[in-house]
Amino acid sequence: MQSMNFVLFLNMLLYIFTASYIWKRNGMSAYSFLWLYYAVFASMGFLIVFLGIYDDRFYSMAYNSKFQLFPYICNYICIYLILRPFQYLKARSPKLGLFIKIKKEKINRLVNVLCIFFSIYMLLKLGTLNEYSKYSLLERREMSIAGESIVSREDNYILWLVFYGYELLHTAVFPFLIIFVFEFYEKRILSIRKSILVVILYFLPPFVSYMMTSNRSGLFWLFMNATFYFFFFYKVMSKRLKKIVLRTSFLSLLPVALMLTLITQVRYEYSKTSVETGVLSYFGESFPNLGAYVYDQVGHHTYGMRLFPDYIKAITGISLKTDGGLQGYHKFWENYTGVKILVFKTLFGDLYIEFGTFGSITFVFIISMLFTIYIKKSKHIYTVLAIASFYYAFCLNAVLDYGLVYGRMFVPRLIIIMLCFGFLWRKYTGIEDSLVHYRNDKQLRIIKFYIIKYLYVAMKAKSMKIASNKSQIKSVY
Repeated sequence: MQSMNFVLFLNMLLYIFTASYIWKRNGMSAYSFLWLYYAVFASMGFLIVFLGIYDDRFYSMAYNSKFQLFPYICNYICIYLILRPFQYLKARSPKLGLFIKIKKEKINRLVNVLCIFFSIYMLLKLGTLNEYSKYSLLERREMSIAGESIVSREDNYILWLVFYGYELLHTAVFPFLIIFVFEFYEKRILSIRKSILVVILYFLPPFVSYMMTSNRSGLFWLFMNATFYFFFFYKVMSKRLKKIVLRTSFLSLLPVALMLTLITQVRYEYSKTSVETGVLSYFGESFPNLGAYVYDQVGHHTYGMRLFPDYIKAITGISLKTDGGLQGYHKFWENYTGVKILVFKTLFGDLYIEFGTFGSITFVFIISMLFTIYIKKSKHIYTVLAIASFYYAFCLNAVLDYGLVYGRMFVPRLIIIMLCFGFLWRKYTGIEDSLVHYRNDKQLRIIKFYIIKYLYVAMKAKSMKIASNKSQIKSVY
C-alpha cells in the first residue's frame, strides 16, 4: 500500500504542477481548464487511497501488488498529446459580431426552424419518458445496463432510426447554435428571451433522456461539455453577456444537481457503500485502477475488436456485437482479456487493453496530430469550433476511459454532418468565417515588430530628407 500511495502522490503532483504552469501561461482557456480538470481527478485518486475508501470498495477484487510508476508516465504522455491541440485552438478565437450579412427576417426564420426541430425531438423524448415512468429509477438503470430499451433497433427500426438521426443532428447543430446565440445577441439582433429559449429547448431532450435511463454520467457530461464555449468565447464576450451566461448556468445547474442527487441516493439505497463514498470513488477510481487492475495484467490484447467493432465489421464483415447490453459486453471481454473491463481505467489504461504500451501512445499521437493539422489548416473557424467541441467532450471523458461512443461509426458520421452543416451555415448566414484566421501570439509579436521597424526606418528617412532640404535652403541664402 505504501507504494500505491507514493506513486499516486507523485502522479497528483505532476498534474497539479502542469495545471498551474499552463494556467499561469495561458490564463482562462479550455486548455487550462482541461489540465485543472485532470489535476482534480488525479488528486481525488490519491485521496480515496490515502483515506482508505479505495480499500473498502475495490479490494474484494484481485489486486496487482506490483504497483508501478511507469503506466502513469505513459498516461501523462497520452493526456499531454490529446490536450496539445487546444493550445493552437486558442489562436483561432473569433471576434463576435463581425462579417454578419444576414437580415433580421432570416434570423427569425432560423430561430423558428430550430425551435420546431428541438420541440419535435422533445416530444419524442417525452413520449418514451411516459413509457419509462412505469419503472423506478433503479429499474431504469438496470434495464439500460442489460441492453433493454423501450425503443430498440430490433423491435422498432423506424422509430430507432428517427431517434438516431435526431441525436446525430442534435449533436452536430449545437456548436453552430451557440455561435448563433452569441453572435446575434451581441449584435442586439436576437433578444435575450429568444436566446435562452433556443438554448433551453436544446438541453431539454438529452436531459429527459438521461432521466429516463437514470444516467448520472450523462447529466454530468451534458453540463461539462458546454463549458467549452464559455472558455472559447470568454475573451470576446461583453461583461453583460458573461453575467447572463454565469447566472443562467447556475440556475440550470439546480435541476441537474437535484437529479444527480436523486439518482445517486437511489443507486446506493441498498448498498453497503455510502453516497459520499460512492461519489468520491466515482471521481477518483480511474487513476488507482490503472495500476491496480489493468497494467501488466492483460492476458490477450484485443487490437481494436473491443473498442472499434463497427470499423472491424466494415473492413472484415465480422460482427463482434455481444448480447446482454453492457453486462454482456463486460463479461465477454473480461473473460477474453483477463482484466476488469467494467472499472474506470484512464485513457491509456483502456487503450493499453487494445494495443499495449507502444500501440496506445502511437494511437493517441495520431489522433492528436490529425486534429492539430485540422486546426492549423482549416480556413473556417466555426466549423473548427464545432469539431473541437466534440473533441473537447472526448478529452473530458478520457480521464475515465476511451469511451464506447468514440469507437463507433457515430463519430465519422457526426464529423461529416458538422462539415456539411458548416458549409450550409456559411451559405445561409453570409458569415465569412474564412476571413477570421488569426495567427498565434508569437507570430503577432513578430508582425508587430516588423511593422514598427518599418515605420521607424521610414520616419527616420523622412526626417533626414527634411533636414537635408533645410540645409540646402540655408546654404542658398
